Amino acid sequence: MKKLILPTMLALFSASLLVSCKNNSEPKAEEATAPTTEAATSGGMCFLLVENKVDSTKISLKINGDDVTGEMAWQPYQKDGAIGKLTGKRSGDTLKLLYDYTIEGSAQQEETWFLLQGEKLSEGNGELTEKKMVLVFKDTKKIKFDNTFTKV
Repeated sequence: MKKLILPTMLALFSASLLVSCKNNSEPKAEEATAPTTEAATSGGMCFLLVENKVDSTKISLKINGDDVTGEMAWQPYQKDGAIGKLTGKRSGDTLKLLYDYTIEGSAQQEETWFLLQGEKLSEGNGELTEKKMVLVFKDTKKIKFDNTFTKV
């Protein structure tokens, strides 16, 4: 029974993430007159990364000023994935977020950074260490931005 719950949860979360992305992609009347760069950052955005033709990570983001919220779902092929919420701040084109997620039935928290440049979202990778039960970057100066997501 346990083996059916997580895949079902992942499927439901993935579907809700895609629906929320679809609903956010149509500009509202007041956004239609806003400058393009402002509309792009104040509304909802969705991104997708597909690896090995079957592993996927889906991200939805909403940026309001410097505040960032969203959801991320990592779904490896035929394995348990991770789903959760993103919260944090934008500093220029860098999004410094906390990923609060569930993986294999356990709650986890991890610092995650993204670089948002136009239509591209790149994930920051680096060595992590645990501080107060949260995984954080050991040295933020050594973060490398790769794993480029496509806007959908």
